[in-house]
Amino acid sequence: MQNTTLRICLLLGCIGMVAGLYGLYEALTDGTHSTALTSSVPWGLGVVTYLYFLGLSGGGLFITMLTVIWRQKQFEAFSGMAAWAVVVTEICAGIAILSDLGHWERFYRFIASPNFESPMAWMFVFFFALLVVYALKILALRNGDAGRAHNLTFVSIPVALLFYLTNGYIFGMISAQPMWGGAFTPLWFLLAALLSGGALLGVLAWANACDAELMRDYGNMLFRLVVAFAVFELLYLLAAAQGGDAETQKALHNLLWGSGSLLFWGAHVLFGTLLPLFLLAKPANAGQVGIASLVIMLSFLPVRWNFVVPVQGIEPLEGLAEAFQHARLVYSYAPSVGEWLVTLFVSSLCLVTLLIGPRIFPVLFNKQGERHV
Repeated sequence: MQNTTLRICLLLGCIGMVAGLYGLYEALTDGTHSTALTSSVPWGLGVVTYLYFLGLSGGGLFITMLTVIWRQKQFEAFSGMAAWAVVVTEICAGIAILSDLGHWERFYRFIASPNFESPMAWMFVFFFALLVVYALKILALRNGDAGRAHNLTFVSIPVALLFYLTNGYIFGMISAQPMWGGAFTPLWFLLAALLSGGALLGVLAWANACDAELMRDYGNMLFRLVVAFAVFELLYLLAAAQGGDAETQKALHNLLWGSGSLLFWGAHVLFGTLLPLFLLAKPANAGQVGIASLVIMLSFLPVRWNFVVPVQGIEPLEGLAEAFQHARLVYSYAPSVGEWLVTLFVSSLCLVTLLIGPRIFPVLFNKQGERHV
């Protein structure tokens, strides 16, 4: 990345962090009182932001699968960069969900008195396990301890799989919400993490001027992953359309033709799927792969929004919205200014820390296909 572009991005990131601090302060002091959440829509932009950055952390697993399982050793050059991206995005995801808890000060209870019969307790365990594994891997790479980094790479595979699948399982077990419940959801979470996290690494590799041939090879891997994700999502929607109950049909209609339609067809299908497929079909240069990766990464914020929010706008009983009139009982939701500011802070923090990574740990961002593990 050129120095001028880097300075501009860092400046914008710092401005975003300063502007977003008020939203973070409001969330930590006022809890959900400062949000637009309702009893009918209890999960909003905070959960969307958490899921978005959770997905961006999936790049570490993607690189590990490419290098360890599919033996694509040329992508070991991305290993250090992937480790840094995982730690940064995990921390950002943690801040996003912490600010959305309401009583964030009760967070210590996950540690003091965990309920291991709850999948959320296991989500917490795997979240910190993944963070610790990649933090240790960064230290091993910085110290030139290739053996320890290699061992940690193997450890990260089951930990990452359990983390993403557990997050999907939490949504999948909520059968009361159409389009969430079912066996499809954990696998959808895994594929979404691989694709969005892989796209983030494509952007970082482009920004750090990685080898052009290596970038084209990586573009081919991303192309296959976009196709796999699109096919899986089509099957997911067809299953909901063919075998879903009345509530599921309403939720699907709301996604495809209702409040979520513009984001689904415009931001996800056209911008986030067809455009990257066109760019990655025969990538002529590294810039083409980088732009396609950026498009995929940005498109996943509306993807997460469409997964979380529109489904909650479906009345479980017809006429229920009119039966009780109160601002906290409505089925419509638009994030408050404070919620947007929290998202701005987390996004800006992610941008700044990713950009300064090569200055803090230059060994993680070595170019030209050097072996890191």
